[in-house]
Amino acid sequence: MTETAPKNCMVNPRDFGKETSCAWKSSLTSAQLATADAQHRFSIAARKAIKSRYGSTQRYCSETNQNYQHLSRVLRGEVILTFGDIATANEQLGISVELVGSERKDGGSHISVMSSTRNSLGAFYTPDDVAACLVRELSLSRDSSVLEPSFGDGAFLKALKRERISVDKICGCEIDPSACESALSTELLSSSMLFHGSFFDFDLDKKFDAVVGNPPFVRIRTLSPNDAVKVIEQTNKRLGSPIGEESSLWLPFLVKAGEHVKNSGGLAFVLPQDFTYLRYAKSAWEYLATHFGSIRLIRVKERIFKSIMQDVVLLVAKQKGKSTDQICFSCFDRIDHYLNGKSERRTVVSLDDILNDRRPFQRALIDNSVLAVLEGSSILTPSCREASFHIGYVSGNKKFFHPTTEQIEEFSIPHTSLVDTVVSSRQLTGVGYSTSQYDSPGKLWLPNSEPSEVDRQYIHFGEALKVDTGYKCRTRKPWWIVPGIDRPDGILTVFGDTPKMLLNDGAWAISNSLLGAYCSNGINPRSFCSTWYSSVTRLSIEMQVHSLGGGMLVAVPREANRVVKLASSHYDPGLDIKINERILAGNIDEAYCTYNHAIENQYGADFIRAVQKATEELIAWRKH
Repeated sequence: MTETAPKNCMVNPRDFGKETSCAWKSSLTSAQLATADAQHRFSIAARKAIKSRYGSTQRYCSETNQNYQHLSRVLRGEVILTFGDIATANEQLGISVELVGSERKDGGSHISVMSSTRNSLGAFYTPDDVAACLVRELSLSRDSSVLEPSFGDGAFLKALKRERISVDKICGCEIDPSACESALSTELLSSSMLFHGSFFDFDLDKKFDAVVGNPPFVRIRTLSPNDAVKVIEQTNKRLGSPIGEESSLWLPFLVKAGEHVKNSGGLAFVLPQDFTYLRYAKSAWEYLATHFGSIRLIRVKERIFKSIMQDVVLLVAKQKGKSTDQICFSCFDRIDHYLNGKSERRTVVSLDDILNDRRPFQRALIDNSVLAVLEGSSILTPSCREASFHIGYVSGNKKFFHPTTEQIEEFSIPHTSLVDTVVSSRQLTGVGYSTSQYDSPGKLWLPNSEPSEVDRQYIHFGEALKVDTGYKCRTRKPWWIVPGIDRPDGILTVFGDTPKMLLNDGAWAISNSLLGAYCSNGINPRSFCSTWYSSVTRLSIEMQVHSLGGGMLVAVPREANRVVKLASSHYDPGLDIKINERILAGNIDEAYCTYNHAIENQYGADFIRAVQKATEELIAWRKH
């Protein structure tokens, strides 16, 4: 633990992560204070959520395959959160976090995680200039009536005031009492036009010429059970199709906001970039297209929220009461270009492409000549035509079902009850292209349905630890047999900047931290995995695979299945050695150039350069 650990920023480090009054050291810079205070608040929120849902941190770690010692240190403020912690906290606990990247003195970098009371409400406050520009998009008059459904720090209210919209025409909703007091004291709202409470309790009969705002980005499941049910039922009724608790709160916010817009009116919202590709967002796109005659989506490469790694887009929908099947997509490199109306890249995106998962907003950033080859080449193919990607098994208790060498010896667990496996992508560090060259990095305990006496002793050991009462274990019969154990033909890493494909000729099983490629009949696994490594595949990964805030790619099966690669028929056995050498040397980008010659022979060197340029462009948009 170093002096820069978050807890060491406190006068009394024992106060970190506890709901007590605390004092910070006076010597801290503003950045150090903001980061440490934010992780302190995140720890408080995480502890609450863990206690409520899992009872203990140990059970939470067991059921979500996390390292208990590491997470305990995170919650105590001894270390800073990792990307893995961030992803799991968001998925399992519904906690939205802000990421801040900063440079170390040694030239490396670290990731700090920031959270606060407003973040627990899903509030990322909009910069004043962006709010002002969005308001101007709606071409309001002084007599226009406007609703802000979650006004927060008042950025949109200030913008409306600067546009000389009468305060008597502006209505605002907000759940945070301090924000309500501030809006009244600064005369951004009149008391008669302020609704202190949930937007979902706001009278639907009230209509406005425009609705503007930045809705919460948290998951619906973070609400109380009663509120979650109410929000889901209201939204399902408006959409005519079901949403679930895994959906984010911005979706029902957007749909209800649309219901408050008068005919011929419009709305302008800040939304997460996820809106452009998430499956559950399709219903929102359909709603907008059937209720508004003009839809514009704006994306800026430069980060709009300077202090956080949350990618956003700006939505402007006009002409309520009409419909459209086209979306105008505008791209700007810098915020000031958008604010000042400078040149933009403008593309028309079809609703059909959005609804059919063609990733049109990514495609719009790529030259049409490159797209034409990717989609019409006889030597390229979507991965799904040669293999199918699936996520690995879920053990239910990472520590118990993956015994250490010492535990295997202590319980004399027979080798017949152990399966070679990879538990996490970290275990693949230093592993080359072919798994048969190495001993498996882990063991999965998988006894027969009629366990031996030794296995029964290990079962009793697990029951003493209450492993059998964990969520996944208690729902399966018998609890101690992990289902879904397969040996994929290829292993694809899930988290990272550049996914790595390994030929699984060592027949290792994989946990749910990795994806497995299962080749179709007639497709040789060696051919499939080797021809994965071309610049075309690398570009297609950028097109298809989504990223977390901060730019880390996170591959899921349906995305991996759509990745375009060189057809396996172009396999050259002599190139396996080159791929292996490049992977072992840490030159994964070079590995992805291995089969470029086969594509260059067909389309020329200029095409390869265009593919690599397009990849660099998408990476810049992902990371900016």
